[in-house]
Amino acid sequence: MPPCLTSAATVDIGKENLHTTYKGFKSRANLTWHIWPDVLTYYTWSEGFRAGAFNRSFACYLPDTSGVPQYCSPLPYASDNLTNNEFGWKTEFFNHRLQWNGAIYKEDWKNVQVSFFDPGVLGNVGFNTNGPDYRIRGVETSVIAVLAHGLTAQGGASWNSSEQTNSPFLIANNPALLANPATAGEYGKPILSTLNPYGPPGSPSSFAPPFQFNARCAISG
Repeated sequence: MPPCLTSAATVDIGKENLHTTYKGFKSRANLTWHIWPDVLTYYTWSEGFRAGAFNRSFACYLPDTSGVPQYCSPLPYASDNLTNNEFGWKTEFFNHRLQWNGAIYKEDWKNVQVSFFDPGVLGNVGFNTNGPDYRIRGVETSVIAVLAHGLTAQGGASWNSSEQTNSPFLIANNPALLANPATAGEYGKPILSTLNPYGPPGSPSSFAPPFQFNARCAISG
């Protein structure tokens, strides 16, 4: 069913008196152990977030059988949060001519901010909202080697496995649904009449190739 646009406009956030407040604590803890003078291992537990913001446009889509759009793009969207568990090492060998660092980590990414631009389902107006959760497991390593006086080689590689751990649907949130007893029961429920744009559990996160690597040589005088 094609999208039904009941309103589409650029929103003046100042005139709408839109505001939001984020409160809470984010923490970080770190343990290190020098096994030998040039071999250090560490464990880090940390939390992070991206603040929410506002969309500058508003529109409603996905009409039900009565023709009333079920979903309206949100004006505000909330922060997303990341919890990281990481074990790593930093080492030097051969009189500091070889440096080898690396880390193994697991990250839980909650309430992820996503951008939608899906003309076939949600019209041609892009907007941001909050979506699924992801679990990311990975390992990364880097090497820097002084091969000769003035000649240095370095490279790095990483492997990441990201997995979507839930699959929220678009939720019917158009207040116009509440105005009609025939559609009031739809409000607050998942919209099952269209393909879930968030994707199924187990899907990888966007723009997250499993393997990445780089290499370079540097010559100095």
